Amino acid sequence: MVGAEKQNPRRHRGVEWPSYFSKEARERGLRLALSQMGAPRGPTMAPTASKAAGALLICTLSKHAAEEAGFDDAI
Repeated sequence: MVGAEKQNPRRHRGVEWPSYFSKEARERGLRLALSQMGAPRGPTMAPTASKAAGALLICTLSKHAAEEAGFDDAI
């Protein structure tokens, strides 16, 4: 739920989003890897030799690497 109203918790001011992770993963606890790439600055930033760069690329590459290593997602 996003944005529950304080005075009336049954009334919502948002959209209920489906979970990103499966019920089984949520119940057992998520396994998260630490990304090797950081924000687009400094020596650990996303590869700059390509035209594609930015937060979406970093997140996508990090998630794929985490899943290949057996994790659910990356931070």
